[in-house]
Amino acid sequence: MMTRGIRLGQLAFVVLAVALGGACERRAEGVAVAALEAAGGASGSGPVCLALGKPCTGDPPCCPGLACVGTCVQNPSDRNMKRDFADVDRKAVLDKVASLPISTWSYKDEPNRPRHIGPMAQDFKQTFNVGADDKSIFQIDADGVAFAAIQALNAEVKLLTAENAALRREVAEIRAAIGKERPKK
Repeated sequence: MMTRGIRLGQLAFVVLAVALGGACERRAEGVAVAALEAAGGASGSGPVCLALGKPCTGDPPCCPGLACVGTCVQNPSDRNMKRDFADVDRKAVLDKVASLPISTWSYKDEPNRPRHIGPMAQDFKQTFNVGADDKSIFQIDADGVAFAAIQALNAEVKLLTAENAALRREVAEIRAAIGKERPKK
């Protein structure tokens, strides 16, 4: 039963990868080549991509949703796996988020046409200049933009809170001064 569950999970991953525009490698750990071919990938002529945990160099690429950092991984975030660090202007990111077109939509080929919400990959790439292309938004990039915008909002809230407290003290001082100058009746 456990093996069947694992194979169903692997097949689901393959179907997802194919639906996202790729096809997992022909030897996808226990998944029959026939199942891959039925899903539209891994035939002799179709594109091949590498599954989660497979060693990679970028050719062939990792399956959609995975990144090649020596092996195909999902959203690698370990500092030791990264390079070329640069600071982020959080306020600029917040301003860009505020102007980023957001819409609701359905995928053309998705059954039952459920609604989704978010930016288009082309707008996201043009606005933030992150990610591999303008056809998809990597979750790690969307998360990074959201975290930077949240930090910018937090800084603004702290500034406005301090400014508000200072204004309240000033108003209290003015009211106290006005009250002292008024003659008592």
